[in-house]
Amino acid sequence: MGFGGVRRHPVLTIAPSYRPHDGQQTNFHLSTGDVFELLFGGEAGPGKTKCLTAEALRQVSHPRYRGIIFRRTNDELEQVRDEARQMYPASGGHSTDRGNTWNFPRGAKIFLRYMQYEHDVHKYQGREFQYIGFDELTHFTEYQYTYMFSRCRSSAEGLLCYMRGSANPGGTGHAWVKRRFITACPPYKDRHYKKRFFKRKRDPETGQFVEVSAHSKDPMAYSRGFLPANRFDNPSIQDVSMYETQIRAMSDPVLAESILTGNWDLFSGLYFVKFSPPVHVIKPFDIPRWWTKIVGIDWGFAAPCAVIWMAIDDSKPPNTYRYDELYVSEMVPGKVAELMKKKNARNNFGEPSWYYGGRDMWTKNPLTWRREETPAYTPHTIVNAFQDEGIIVTLANQDRKQGWALMHRQMDWEGEVNAAGTMEYAVNEAGIVQEPHYYLFDGKCPHLQSQLTDAVRDEKNVEDIDGNIEDHSLEADRYADMHLMSSMKPVEKTPAQLEMDRIMNEEAREGLYNWRPRY
Repeated sequence: MGFGGVRRHPVLTIAPSYRPHDGQQTNFHLSTGDVFELLFGGEAGPGKTKCLTAEALRQVSHPRYRGIIFRRTNDELEQVRDEARQMYPASGGHSTDRGNTWNFPRGAKIFLRYMQYEHDVHKYQGREFQYIGFDELTHFTEYQYTYMFSRCRSSAEGLLCYMRGSANPGGTGHAWVKRRFITACPPYKDRHYKKRFFKRKRDPETGQFVEVSAHSKDPMAYSRGFLPANRFDNPSIQDVSMYETQIRAMSDPVLAESILTGNWDLFSGLYFVKFSPPVHVIKPFDIPRWWTKIVGIDWGFAAPCAVIWMAIDDSKPPNTYRYDELYVSEMVPGKVAELMKKKNARNNFGEPSWYYGGRDMWTKNPLTWRREETPAYTPHTIVNAFQDEGIIVTLANQDRKQGWALMHRQMDWEGEVNAAGTMEYAVNEAGIVQEPHYYLFDGKCPHLQSQLTDAVRDEKNVEDIDGNIEDHSLEADRYADMHLMSSMKPVEKTPAQLEMDRIMNEEAREGLYNWRPRY
């Protein structure tokens, strides 16, 4: 029983040791069987963790039931473990590993786990969970969350399959959670959730799945909602004013205000503060073939592989236009290269002059570690696999500080929207129009656009992006953008690059390739 397998189920019979408060806590549990995917909270204090932990008990009478609740780090998970220790034993649960795994008399299990890194999702490949909870969802990446959709299923009859999350504003995942739940699924005026329906549709070009709106009667549709709740929905908080005072004592007053008011539009810490879709996202046009075309590649197999196409015009300083994107996962290098060549042909803007990739493309293909018997096997590097398809990759300048600074400079602009609804840029004292030099084609780079919007600063290094967010398209874009700084001292070539130069130069002399060194 998968996405469509939830159905109406009684409430208040979850556990003998648990009784939700009337109002939003009860409404949270009543949603079981009515909506597949629900975000609970949006403000501080409604008892989100307790509700999320209690809901996992609903189906422990079924021997095949498996539930799991995630926090981002092990230290954060301790709060969930504390809640479980208080209520699970009364339902027959016992744990032999300090509260991380709970076993129940009829064979059901509830797992409490942390998911610190994106690749941690692959620990659950092939597993089945009927209840998946994410406590503090804004601490996770969208990739971590959506990957677990494929794990929310059951091969046994009589089990409900559904996902639940809790969240406050803020955190590395603030923007995607806001976009997915707050913006896409606004509740009714009485604060009850309003269901929206979506489905995953296969992209015919890449074979990857994308999400689109769906009709409620579509057999592939799954439902989503947002149930707002706050401290006034939780009578267990004895002194609300003291609770508010403690939150306002946070070092970030903007974040404190957003948590207390549930205002998801108040958020400090965004990295690309100048990025604005009305300014930087433009209508596509035919790129002149004589413009320089650059491609950036952020390689990934288990994690997404991102490719960004960028054109540079003849202006001084030059304008840069991101005109296409490829975003795939679990795809072998040769197939990625094939799709890149197809995009080059379809765009018909001329062949890119340079392809830039990160250092990991010069390491041995990770698919060879355990899968030598598969067709994907290659004893070479990722770069070799691309080279076999005729795409020669150059090692990108990977200076993160300079790369992000360059993107900031290109995005910078000053101005306002005039009465006609068009952008009117300011002019500085030198008579220079303060317009940006960084653009995206509308509808062509959706992952890059969302990651530009979602990126937040690293708390320990404010000049860098938080490494916990999904940033693969950003990395690919930075690799391409650093071509503008090619006058810098070149990065020293690796032995693999030097060997590739030698081989390709020999073949070029023999007329096998129309090729020139690209380092």
